[in-house]
Amino acid sequence: MLQTGDEIGPYTLLSKLGSGSFGVVWLAEKRTVLTTIRTALKIPLTDDLDLDSIRREAEVWVQASGHPNVLPIIEANVYGEYAVIASEYAPDGSLETWMNLNGGRAPSIRAAIDMSAGILAGLEHLHAQSIIHRDLKPANILLQRGAPRLADFGVSRVLKSTNHKSFVSGTPAYMAPETFDGHRSQQTDVWSVGVILYQLLSGSLPFPQTDMTSLLGGIITREPEPLPVSVPAQLQRVVERALRKKPSERYGSAEEMRRALLNASHALNAGETIRDREEAGTQISNLPTIIGTARKRRSSAGMVALVVAVVVIVALLAGVAFLWGRLGAAQLANRNIGAGPSPTATMPSPSPSPTPSPSPSPTSSPSPSPKNEGNRNSQKQEQKREENKKVVKGPTNMKRFLKKIMH
Repeated sequence: MLQTGDEIGPYTLLSKLGSGSFGVVWLAEKRTVLTTIRTALKIPLTDDLDLDSIRREAEVWVQASGHPNVLPIIEANVYGEYAVIASEYAPDGSLETWMNLNGGRAPSIRAAIDMSAGILAGLEHLHAQSIIHRDLKPANILLQRGAPRLADFGVSRVLKSTNHKSFVSGTPAYMAPETFDGHRSQQTDVWSVGVILYQLLSGSLPFPQTDMTSLLGGIITREPEPLPVSVPAQLQRVVERALRKKPSERYGSAEEMRRALLNASHALNAGETIRDREEAGTQISNLPTIIGTARKRRSSAGMVALVVAVVVIVALLAGVAFLWGRLGAAQLANRNIGAGPSPTATMPSPSPSPTPSPSPSPTSSPSPSPKNEGNRNSQKQEQKREENKKVVKGPTNMKRFLKKIMH
């Protein structure tokens, strides 16, 4: 029995990662003078090994490597009594563990789409290399930084002893109907991805029967259980086609299924954009009411401010008019004082001497008579009184003007 700290060739066992009918998987370290590398070490536990089959399996894994959604193999070798297959270590665990942490499903529809698209991308690569996985299931899909990587390319099939293998290789819940008759093709892998996608979306299997007889009967003869209504119709159609009984009615390849899945994803995104626009339109349609209310509030506040401003202006104008009137009255009084006696008091008396006065020279202008001078002073006084009346009327006219504006 292997234990932590045991050494197999250059590998030191650190902890057990998992086990199955084929054997056990250990986290191991390979130490060199310069580096220490962690690997996943698969060790078949049986005395009846077919080394040629292990060699062929390792060669298939080498051929499958070289894609970001396929876990690469490091080596396959025999150390002492153990045959081992060392692959890159995926520290995030398996898809099965990830689903269990999220209630048996993907945490969101978007996560289910992205995970399935990555699985199909890796499967495209395998099929391009004429490799059929034959045992796709969440336990055989490992995660690195959130990306799925296909692993375990059928180690259980290299065992010769019938005690470690069923009459068909694979996990029945993820196997297509034709595989129970020994027929396999790319469409059998497509079926397996359909089951995984169903499980990611719903948290359950499309054929939930627990005993083997009922499970096989359901897969071969019955339709899958309906997906929850919360699953978008576009995705339901992808799952429905992947799980059709006849291989010819399924997607012709992993690439075709991946394209259908991405098209469904784009349709969902477009639907979300339309809903966002509708919600934005509802908010915009409410803007007139919001703006109208704001305008009413601003109008009321503006009217109050206008009234206050008008009152202040009227008061200032009244004060200016009052001062202007007082100043005009003071100037008028000063002019009257400097003008001398009234015209009646300045009438000239008749000349006592009859002797005519000498005629003026042609160049001299005639001097104004006292009577004309008095008339001019009287006219000036009358003009000043008229101007004062206009000044007094000024504030009244301004009040009428402002009142007219406000109405």
